[in-house]
Amino acid sequence: MIAGAGESIGSSVAKRFAREGYAVAVARRKQTLLFPLVSDILERGGSEAVCVPFKCDARIEDEVQDMFKTIEQDIGLIDTCVFNVGARHKR
Repeated sequence: MIAGAGESIGSSVAKRFAREGYAVAVARRKQTLLFPLVSDILERGGSEAVCVPFKCDARIEDEVQDMFKTIEQDIGLIDTCVFNVGARHKR
């Protein structure tokens, strides 16, 4: 699970985990911005790859809890969580 899967560190971590065979859940405030990353991971990993995008604002506890619950129900238990969110956005 990578919260804050932006164009730089978060995307790199997600791609690395996927290359190592992990099912990857990625999250950003704007889910549509994750689609290129998800497509890239799925294309490179073939039929074995799992990468699921989530819209989640990490500043909102209910959204974070809902996301974790969904991941654990639909994908599996979370082995690793990378919290890579920025602090420059105002609500």
